[in-house]
Parts: sequence; structure tokens; C-alpha cells
Amino acid sequence: MNKRGLSPLIATVLIIAFTVVLASLLIVWVRGINNEFMGGSLCEYGANVKCTNINFKIVRVESFDNNITVTLFSNSNADFTTIVLQAFSQGVVVSSTSFEGTVQEPVIRGFENAFLTFNVPNLNEVDEIRVIPGLTFKRENEICELFCERVVKEVDFS
Repeated sequence: MNKRGLSPLIATVLIIAFTVVLASLLIVWVRGINNEFMGGSLCEYGANVKCTNINFKIVRVESFDNNITVTLFSNSNADFTTIVLQAFSQGVVVSSTSFEGTVQEPVIRGFENAFLTFNVPNLNEVDEIRVIPGLTFKRENEICELFCERVVKEVDFS
């Protein structure tokens, strides 16, 4: 009887290929579990970390004509690529303006001031200013954009 088996070279190649396929499947499976425990995508996890490291304050709010100038200072190394300013009157938004920057040219760089001016009709009715900081960052291969908690300042322009 003439029986032939696999040559040792082919057997070794098949074992290596099988191991690589198993390792790839394991990596995909572990990443899926990791994303479930982290609450979703890497952007969402990164957003939680980035927002906890953000610290900025409203230094000054000034008014002239129908404009409000808000002076902000970043107490962290975070660069803000977006800042949304909102003016409220008795809990209702009367004006909202978004200042858009880029990663290379953010609206506010870390540890710096920014002076942002926006138009508000009926300025004397405004009783609150809200500032909502936005960040853009890269997490592995994803470009992540997020808005963190707002900073509120009560004002009296009357």
C-alpha cells in the first residue's frame, strides 16, 4: 500500500496560517468586548477622559451696543476647536453663536485667553451667559469631536 502524508514544510505553513487566523479573530473579539465595557467607541471613551481634564473660566463679560464680549481663559493644556456662546433671558436662549477653529488653529489654545464677541438683541434682558467648549482630537484612527459641560455665568446688564 502506498500512503503519503503531508510534507513537514506544508504542515508547518498550515499550522502558522491557522494560528494567524485564530489570533486575528481573538483580537477582533477582544476589541468588541473592550468597546462594550468602555461605553462605545474609542471616541466616547476619549471624550470622557478629555472632558475631565478640561478647566477653563469666564474671566470677564462686557457689553456694548448689542454685543457681548466674553473673555475666556484655559487653565489646561487642551486646545478648544469650538466654543459655543449662548445668551439667556429667563431660561430661554435669545442668542447663540458658534466659533469654529481647527486642530491647527483652535479658538483657544491651552493656558491662553480668548476674546469672543457676539451679537445679542435686547441686551438688557440677558441674565445668563453659557459657554460650551468643544474639542477635536484623534484617538487611534478616529477623529473625535465632543462638547463638554457648559460653564455658566450670571450677568446683569441693566
